Amino acid sequence: MKGFSLHKSVRVSVRSVLSILVVCVVLLSTHLLVFQQGMVRANRYNELFLANDGCFYLLTALRVIPPQGNRSLRCGFDMALDNHAYRLATACIRDPEKVWPQHYNLLIRFQDYRNKFGTVPSRIAPPAGTPYYVDSKVAEAISLLESRERIGERTLFRVDMTEEGLEVRFW
Repeated sequence: MKGFSLHKSVRVSVRSVLSILVVCVVLLSTHLLVFQQGMVRANRYNELFLANDGCFYLLTALRVIPPQGNRSLRCGFDMALDNHAYRLATACIRDPEKVWPQHYNLLIRFQDYRNKFGTVPSRIAPPAGTPYYVDSKVAEAISLLESRERIGERTLFRVDMTEEGLEVRFW
């Protein structure tokens, strides 16, 4: 009786193994690329809402803390507010069709707060840049949004606090 050899009965060529391996690598890389692009798209959409929420909460916190209050706390909130306002402004400039009226109104509130209170003196620049750069980016976003009459199907409006009460202007 002759011995049985597995490598003689099953012949797999090197070319077929390499072709199967290449097909698997191409499929895997395609799936990874599609997954990454989906994540980028979702993150770009959510960045607008995350920056809006952060900016809203920080503006509210800074309005509650008295100007002579805890200096280090105000400085931290002010730097974080600059970062969130910068992200909100860049997201509004990049995707103006996704901007809702509350995003626009929050940029206006940030600009009004900055005009009224300024920044905390002698603080380091936030990751978004100097406060002047953040203010110019917010002003650019506001002017871009005001130059467009309608964004998508949403009408932009501005709410101002006056001595007589609330004043609402539509564009």
